Amino acid sequence: MGIKRDDDTIEDTHESYGLLQISRVTAHPPMNVFGSAIKTGNPIALRIKRATRKRNLHQEWYHANGTILEIYMSPAQFSEAITTMNIGEGIPATIIYADGKNIEVCPSYGQNETFNDELKKDIKQAMESIEHVYKMASEILGSKGPVKVAEKKTLLSAIEHLKQHIESNMPFVHKQLARAMDKTVAQGKAEIEAFMNNTINKLSLMGLRGAEIGKRLSIEYSESKKTEEK
Repeated sequence: MGIKRDDDTIEDTHESYGLLQISRVTAHPPMNVFGSAIKTGNPIALRIKRATRKRNLHQEWYHANGTILEIYMSPAQFSEAITTMNIGEGIPATIIYADGKNIEVCPSYGQNETFNDELKKDIKQAMESIEHVYKMASEILGSKGPVKVAEKKTLLSAIEHLKQHIESNMPFVHKQLARAMDKTVAQGKAEIEAFMNNTINKLSLMGLRGAEIGKRLSIEYSESKKTEEK
């Protein structure tokens, strides 16, 4: 039933009671978020808080009573999270606060730089394979006398292996690069859209407040003029 206060308010708490708060925050300068190739200046904050229920005057109010978990997501991540339920193991998020303490800032992760390093490694391995086949061919074809059947088979096998390596790996690398670039572009578009929407909302609020202030000043001015005339 809960605890009844002097003002007839009934206060009720339980370990299962919680509140979910979702809000847009501004990050200056833009911050790193886990799982995103670009920084975000307009992350979405999700906070899970313990809750207390209070009842008075025939209605209920819910009050936060301490934060359990706080996470940040980029606009693209948040959009993906609410539109792709029951798919995969989840969408990346950056933990800001958990277990009663602030979490260390998310480290920078340059996806483009990482992909570039991986591509260099793949090209280096391909060049090493080409060099190996070239040396083998030079030794076999440069030796005196006829080329043995076994040597021909060995050389052809090495060439075939190199051919398969290039034909299978290079298109895959290209596909992954295109996929990574498309994802980065999508994240950039979402970030720009979030910034524009946030700016428009701020300007709209400023316009409404300005109109309210102008209206109030106009009323006060009219009333002062009436007072002077009397």
